[in-house]
Amino acid sequence: MVAPYILIQHNCWETREVPHRCFRKIIQPITPTNVTVGSQTPDENKTYDFGTVDLRFKHPYEAAVNCG
Repeated sequence: MVAPYILIQHNCWETREVPHRCFRKIIQPITPTNVTVGSQTPDENKTYDFGTVDLRFKHPYEAAVNCG
């Protein structure tokens, strides 16, 4: 069984007051109903709309933040 997901990685400054670089990662799982099975060509009726991601705020699927 394959567990598909969308991965968004980005670097940012955690705060302006104490600037330090952070690495942030969002791992958004894709539900099985949005996955095309047994086909080399994606099914246009199963286009996954991830929506808008505002990287200024913590996302519900955001993994641990590594700051240095």
